[in-house]
Amino acid sequence: MDLPPQFGAQINRNDVSTKKVGRPFAMVDLDNECCIGCGACADLCPEVFEMDERSRRARVIIFEVTDRNCIDEAIATCPVECISWKAG
Repeated sequence: MDLPPQFGAQINRNDVSTKKVGRPFAMVDLDNECCIGCGACADLCPEVFEMDERSRRARVIIFEVTDRNCIDEAIATCPVECISWKAG
């Protein structure tokens, strides 16, 4: 769907890539009880994870992710394996 000119630049649906996830977004899951607060996920993907100052554990700030590469790296790096993809 193209936007009318008054809404700025036109966006063509064919220009939006969904090849990384096979759909527009994927859902990330973080088991807060499992998290040990190492901060690796927040360092790797600061647009998705942040460290909670009160609990000193990671938390997800954006659940719908369009770039799987960062999350896949966070999953592989997490020392206690508490990050995963939500079934959807």
